Amino acid sequence: MLSVTTFSPENEIELTNGTFWIDWSSNGEILSGPWTPYITIIGETTTGNALHLGYEGWAPWTEDGTLTAQGMPFLLYGEKIITNIEEVNNNIFVYPNPNFGIFQIETTNRCNIYITDIYGRIIYQQNNYQNETIDISDSKSGIYFIRINENDNNTIKKIIIQ
Repeated sequence: MLSVTTFSPENEIELTNGTFWIDWSSNGEILSGPWTPYITIIGETTTGNALHLGYEGWAPWTEDGTLTAQGMPFLLYGEKIITNIEEVNNNIFVYPNPNFGIFQIETTNRCNIYITDIYGRIIYQQNNYQNETIDISDSKSGIYFIRINENDNNTIKKIIIQ
């Protein structure tokens, strides 16, 4: 069985990190279904903590033969949009910022840099970078993020292209 829900752009939702519950229902008869198969993981007795609405209220969804708690798998599709970045490394500078797609990153050591759009797609990367001019002026205006990997330490800086 496959249930699909589509959100329109005007009904966008924002999810934070964590555990989510999906509330859904489907119709059918006791003899005809609809049926949702249990999840089976060899060697595991519990595969989740799904609930179902029974005759006496909400109850754990259990496998009929062993009465072990079950999970109900679902896939969530969407776009990852980064909205809040905490800049913690004050020894790395990006200037000018905002800019028109031409800027420099000032670092003390050679590093690898990855520039991503707000969806996490890498639009530029350079290994062994140190204080050179970067030109991504062919990119659309907006917010971008630079991940700087320097001596196995990652720093993220936000830039604005006008």
